[in-house]
Amino acid sequence: MNYRTTLYTLCYLILQVSLCTVSGIKVSCDTTINPNSPHYLIAHGSLMERNSQLRLDENAGEPIPVRVHGYRRIWNTYATREKRNVTLLGIVEDNNATFNGAVFLVHSNSTFHHLLPTDEGTEEYCRKSVPIQQLHFIGSNYPSTMFEDAIFSIYTTKTPQVNGADENHPIMLSYVDVFIGGCMEIEKSSQLDGFAAECLISTDDWTIHWIKNRNSSIDARQSEEIDKLISGLDIFPNIKYQNGAPKYNGWSLFSILFTIFLKHLLL
Repeated sequence: MNYRTTLYTLCYLILQVSLCTVSGIKVSCDTTINPNSPHYLIAHGSLMERNSQLRLDENAGEPIPVRVHGYRRIWNTYATREKRNVTLLGIVEDNNATFNGAVFLVHSNSTFHHLLPTDEGTEEYCRKSVPIQQLHFIGSNYPSTMFEDAIFSIYTTKTPQVNGADENHPIMLSYVDVFIGGCMEIEKSSQLDGFAAECLISTDDWTIHWIKNRNSSIDARQSEEIDKLISGLDIFPNIKYQNGAPKYNGWSLFSILFTIFLKHLLL
């Protein structure tokens, strides 16, 4: 085995080890849409907030509180926001797990316009269909005909991260504000005491690593309510706020190794 072959083999093995230890197994995505059926999205993170739903679809239906069985909400999605590495909420399949969220109708006339770009445009998530049998609607008695022929979809994490949020991929307080703020909206509008607290409790892998980047536009009363809710639960570790996350420089491990390989190959 010559020098170049040895170097190539070493780079390949390092890359495979790093991908296995840092990331989980990449999941497959649904890309088909039936335009003849009403389509509901299952919100689990930032889409719990009404404004976020309306940004996705200005004709989005009102959110309906629900418990989703067979899926786990967890801090496991690495992403880049504002050129910084962070961790977002993700969803993975787990037969023993349940989390509370909301479903909202995507307007039939804009299904293709909104869902297809979302499927193609997101790097972190992919759409999966969820049987109605895994959904438990809470707060009101909904007629059985309301969801007749309906399709329910959830966005799961494409590549779940084993290590979760850490110092190099912290949780953003601004993201938590949107998530919990949406849960509080639903709690108030549906008169469901404890719904927002359940959002926190049914979310796994909270860590101490946070960015204190609260949006200045958030209402002072709402921020106080969120802080009070967080401090009142014992599921949180001693949060260590940092001013910012490590900046993302656009170079992946694969890019670095491949560059080294080419450099030596051309020598």
